[in-house]
This record gives sequence, structure tokens and C-alpha cells, in this order.
Amino acid sequence: HGTSEGICCVIGELSERLAKSGQKKFTSVGYHPTRMPAHLSPEQRCDRLIEVEEIDLTPQVALQMWVDILAARIDPSEVRLLAIGGGTIASFEIRLALALGASVAVVPLTGGAAEAKYKVQGYKGSTGVQAGP
Repeated sequence: HGTSEGICCVIGELSERLAKSGQKKFTSVGYHPTRMPAHLSPEQRCDRLIEVEEIDLTPQVALQMWVDILAARIDPSEVRLLAIGGGTIASFEIRLALALGASVAVVPLTGGAAEAKYKVQGYKGSTGVQAGP
């Protein structure tokens, strides 16, 4: 999601650094709900910010991302999901990405839904899933 916390913040920082050095080879797109919890704000370093009509971070935001990906005629096999920690929504995003044919990289030792799904529920060794560095 396109919030200024967690992995989005890391991707925003990476995107900014790579752009400054002329090495950036991707477009970062951040999705965020219309009304976010008070402690969050949109990650302004994304190349594009897309607002989803939601009150909070919900699976609807992940669904909207995939609607846009598919509407843009991007083959899901070209999509890479980086899973770091997370909770219920991250678990949903991982399952949805895999169901649609995307690749998922799980960063180990970060806890949360990403690692739990990777280790416990049989995603380890599944097509499209790999452990990150």
C-alpha cells in the first residue's frame, strides 16, 4: 500500500535514491484508502499515488491494485510481490498474487503473515514463491 510506514516507506526511499543516481528502472505505484488512520499518510515518494474509496486499509485496496494491473493488460506473471511481515491484509495479498500467477518473494525473519504463510501453510516450494535474502 502507499502509506508512509513499513515497506512502502522503504520502497519510497529506494525509489528516490535510485532516481537520484540515474539507476531507477521501475515505476512505483502506491495505493491508499481515502481516509487513513491518523498515524498514516500517503507515501509521497511513489511515482504515482492512487486513492481507493475506502475508510481504512482493507483487502479492497489490494483488489483495486489488481483490477488496475489487469486493466492495463499487464500479465500477472510480470508482477513481483515483496512480502515483509504483515497481517491479515498481507496474507490476502500473498494468496491473491499467487492465485493470479504473480511471483512472491518473502523476506525471512520478519515475522507476520508473510513468513507464517511461507513456512506453515505450504507456500514454501510453491510455484512463484521464494525466500528473499
